[in-house]
Amino acid sequence: MVCFFVAGTRCTAANGATRIVPGSHLWDFSLPPPESSLNSEFIHAEMEPGDAFMMLGGTYHGAGANTTEDQERLVYAAFATRGYLRQEENQYLANDLEKIRQLPEDLQRFAGFGVSKPFMGWVEMEDPIVQVLNGNSEAGEQYW
Repeated sequence: MVCFFVAGTRCTAANGATRIVPGSHLWDFSLPPPESSLNSEFIHAEMEPGDAFMMLGGTYHGAGANTTEDQERLVYAAFATRGYLRQEENQYLANDLEKIRQLPEDLQRFAGFGVSKPFMGWVEMEDPIVQVLNGNSEAGEQYW
């Protein structure tokens, strides 16, 4: 999994910038995350609006504490994984299909509405983009 974070507002350690443990994606999976935000293994992803950072999904991370009284931290995040694995969030239930139909096909696929081989547990799979969203789109044929 690859994770992208884009700052919508200024992100600082004081207003809760995302905390990351660099290199933790290489740790033994049985190791728990560090317990304290004061731990020197953590760094804060301090960013200006429009700045971005990328990390691997197995990296320990989480929001920091906002200790300010008048600042908000807004971060946009997208998590992507190989097409043949299930998406992290079930977009089929979280979004109105009419709104998804209005998106370009590439964004529909990125949001998890397409399939790719080897289908990981699906039987007699029909590509939702072809069959449900776009009505037998020829563009969908390239993914089969």
